[in-house]
Amino acid sequence: MRKDRKLLKFGIYALTFITSLIYYHYRDTKNEEVLSYLIQNTVFGIEGVETELKYHSIQQQSIVIKIDAIGLPEKASYYKPVILAFVCSTPTLRGQLNAGKTINFDMAAPDRQEGYHTNMKIDSARCGGQ
Repeated sequence: MRKDRKLLKFGIYALTFITSLIYYHYRDTKNEEVLSYLIQNTVFGIEGVETELKYHSIQQQSIVIKIDAIGLPEKASYYKPVILAFVCSTPTLRGQLNAGKTINFDMAAPDRQEGYHTNMKIDSARCGGQ
């Protein structure tokens, strides 16, 4: 009887662990799909500029977003105000900022010879507070 109880406890722990793994994998996959949809060719609104989500990570205090932008006519740093406006006007990202998280936005423009990288740390205050 005691051995059966131990096996049952182990089975419950194993089932809980596997269920948690499935849940977190599904949640992370869904978050990536939503973020990819938000970013895919919409950040700059410039005809001929393609944007693609390369990496994202949602952590307790912050969100890391890395994108590639192909076809930018100016240096990447020139687009910091556009990136800020995009983050501040996207309800999903704005909600994360209002919840106290910061967004570390990293953009690369691999087709440029010069001025091919920029990054920003965005918090709620940069978007005008709550």
